[in-house]
Amino acid sequence: MGYSVARANVSKSRVALCMLVALVIAGGVLALTISLEMGSLWIKTLPVTAMVIVYSFAQSSGWLDKKVKDDAGDKG
Repeated sequence: MGYSVARANVSKSRVALCMLVALVIAGGVLALTISLEMGSLWIKTLPVTAMVIVYSFAQSSGWLDKKVKDDAGDKG
């Protein structure tokens, strides 16, 4: 009983860009938690949570979807 997973049509460059933005935001959150002298639990969990939230928002907004070119031949 094998399960097949449908692969989403996702642009690799957009995923890389989104992960770069998420990494920058996570770095900012990390710097903020360290400067505010929060506990080690917050320093470990907040940056990862920020990355997950950014990526989930981008995925649900459709920013990562690959644009499909129209090859129907409608040229006028």
